[in-house]
This record gives sequence, C-alpha cells and structure tokens, in this order.
Amino acid sequence: MLSSIFALGLLPLAAQAVPTPDAPGVPSSSFQLYAYGEGFGGLSVFYWNGLAYLGDASLANDTEAAAVLCKSSSDSTSMVGIPVTTPGQATPSWSGVTYYIPSDTATTHQTGFVSGEATTEDLTTGFVFYGNTAAWATSSGKLQTKWFATPYENTNIWLLNWNPSTDSSDNKVQVTLRSVTPSTPPPNPPGPGNPGRSTDSQKPHPAS
Repeated sequence: MLSSIFALGLLPLAAQAVPTPDAPGVPSSSFQLYAYGEGFGGLSVFYWNGLAYLGDASLANDTEAAAVLCKSSSDSTSMVGIPVTTPGQATPSWSGVTYYIPSDTATTHQTGFVSGEATTEDLTTGFVFYGNTAAWATSSGKLQTKWFATPYENTNIWLLNWNPSTDSSDNKVQVTLRSVTPSTPPPNPPGPGNPGRSTDSQKPHPAS
C-alpha cells in the first residue's frame, strides 16, 4: 500500500517507520508545503488565482500571489491555508482557502485552493501525513502521491498538478510534497524560464 510513496527514490524516506492502519491526518500545527523531486530542492507551494504553483510567489508579479501556511480543518484530513505575509508588502485578500486535488472525472490536472463549498470534482478531504510527507488516501484506504509539476509559460514558476498517468506533457516532473523547509535556498529547476540548467547539483536536500 505504501509502495507509491517509497518507490520515488528521491528522498530519505525509508528510515521512517511504517505507519499503522490508523493513519495520522493533517497536522494541527501550522506548516508550509515544499516540493522535492528531480531538480526540485524544496520549492514552496503558493496560491495564485485559486491555483497551486511551485516557486517564488514574487515572480508572479501579483500582490495576491503568496506562499500558503496550512493546518488541518476540523475533519483532520483537509488542508486549510492562509497567506504567508511579507513585511512591507500588501497582504493578499484571500484567507481560509482549502487545498484540493482533481478527481478522476475532472478534465484538468491542476490542483488549487477553493473558498467555500467545493465541487464534486474537487477533492478536499482524505489527506494524510506520514512523518513530514503528504499523501492522499482513496475511499478504500490506498495511499497515493501522484503530484507532478509542469512549467508555467516562460517563467521559473511551475504548476502543481495531480495524476501524471493521464497527462501527455513531455516536461512533467514527479514531485513529493513535504512539510520540511529546505536546508538551503532551493535553486530553480530547469524549465522554459531557466533553460540549460543541469540537475546534477539540484538534488533534493531537505532539512532533517
């Protein structure tokens, strides 16, 4: 059941204890999410126009774009977020948004944040954490970690998506979401806004 998490081979997860069937949900204390993967050394998850992106929110050149500080909701398997504010900069108008992944019937792979009621195609519950690693549990209890990133236009920003098996993009990169702040500032992964960068020196280096 846990093979989808450990098979990524990108992070030192094997040392973590195998969880019991009574899986912990979303942490009740506040946390940020960071993406780790090939060329991704801990890019921050940020909110912009209702969607989830990876990278430096300031590159969006929009005062409404900001990293997200999450914690669990009352049902303990949802992630509700508020903006991470920067001193001297305007505070975004959004708050109390709930993270979602698209269902199998959705026509999009993009994940994002919803205010108020979610649609039937926006899955906002079922998230669990094992240690610092996020996953999503199906109704049968199967754990999935199907996050992947695709470049956003000609920028150093990436879209955070779900379920790469049905996406035909050639430049998608599988990522793992963790609540671990990178030990060093993450470099920009290769992409349209950062061409020609080698990934050899950009392996994930999460803090212990």
